[in-house]
Amino acid sequence: MSEQRNGVRERILEAAIDFAQTSGIEAMSQAKVALRAGVRQSHLTYYFPTRVDLIKAVLNEVRQQIVLANRREITRVSCSDGSPIERLREHLKRELANEERARMLLSLFIAAREDEQLHDWLIGFEREMLEPAIDLLDAAGLKVDKKYAELMHMFLCGCATLSVFVGGSNTTKAVEDGIDALIESIARQQS
Repeated sequence: MSEQRNGVRERILEAAIDFAQTSGIEAMSQAKVALRAGVRQSHLTYYFPTRVDLIKAVLNEVRQQIVLANRREITRVSCSDGSPIERLREHLKRELANEERARMLLSLFIAAREDEQLHDWLIGFEREMLEPAIDLLDAAGLKVDKKYAELMHMFLCGCATLSVFVGGSNTTKAVEDGIDALIESIARQQS
């Protein structure tokens, strides 16, 4: 029975992530997600009693995906024959190229402006994203303090915003150049 419950919960969560990535969090409702997941709304509210609970679960899942991608990259960086800094650079470019995820996270920021409970939770969520970033930099041989990691995180959020709202090959090139400059700046700080 527990496996069946987890299957329903996972199906709801997958539908919510898909909805958030394609339509944005501001357009997400429990009824729309239940319909997309093919479950009754009562099933959805069993697992996620409020819309905010559903949004938090979506973002926690996305954070886990990011952390897992970072861990895979840390292992790859640690075990590879190539330059760890170059692998880090390519990883960041791949992550920022995920426009659906960036669009979803940006829609979260917009939704959080209008919901105090979500806003307070988002502040903690953002803080929790710093440790995986610091670990990733550390695996590439770049030691940074929390303030520098925050700066890097804000820069990458800005790059994601540009990618989503402006788009195009010029923006992609500007984002990639910005990542190169950021990595070079961190590496120079280490020297």
